[in-house]
Amino acid sequence: MSAQERSNWRDEALSARHRLYGADCPALDLDLLLVEFDRGIPCGIIEYKHEAAMPVDLQHPSYRALAALADASRIPFCIVFYASPWVFTVYPANTYASEWFTSGEVLTELRFVERLYRIRGRDLPPSLQVRLNDVLPQEALDAA
Repeated sequence: MSAQERSNWRDEALSARHRLYGADCPALDLDLLLVEFDRGIPCGIIEYKHEAAMPVDLQHPSYRALAALADASRIPFCIVFYASPWVFTVYPANTYASEWFTSGEVLTELRFVERLYRIRGRDLPPSLQVRLNDVLPQEALDAA
């Protein structure tokens, strides 16, 4: 099981202050960037966004920078929109991610977490399988 979020706050003043540093010192203020890892080795980068978030432009320099980091590490980088009851829509942002996901793929929580385990070369424990949502909402089924 993952550790709890450690600080439960974010210093937005620093983000605002960083904007004063000028156009030649860009930075990316992300929604929720997670580095997936196994035994201390990174195995993926995921930018999680709420389903109501604006679509992203994967050609934007900020996402190209994250893709370059993932490419250099030879790991997948994805943008993943999440919705309740825990459904994930995945957009691969580099070729490594495209080996695991198709663009706009809608996955139940169970199927998404299974994929995260497979990226690590592991099997999802049966004790966890029974605790994860495996039902797509009707609107996702209608769109398929």
